[in-house]
Amino acid sequence: MKRTLFLTAALASLAGLLSPAAALASGDDRIAVEQPAAWMPLGELIAKLEGQGYSVLEAEREDGRYWQVRMQDANGMIVETYLDPATGMPANRIEREDD
Repeated sequence: MKRTLFLTAALASLAGLLSPAAALASGDDRIAVEQPAAWMPLGELIAKLEGQGYSVLEAEREDGRYWQVRMQDANGMIVETYLDPATGMPANRIEREDD
């Protein structure tokens, strides 16, 4: 499951990286989202969160500014948060999902 999640997230990240490049190659200079200087690799982000006791369920880039991560804590609670793309530190408080 984790391997599939990782592969899916990696492919989604790659697609996100390629779309601005395609726009530039086609002469379209209307890229609206400013990208941070350096994004923490997804594998490194997942390893960091798992080291803190979370099981990552889903991770994706949100608005080109944050990692949006949905994960399960050690007590089985599903939480979602936005993380700084370079450091992996929370950009806001962690919220419990109510479903």
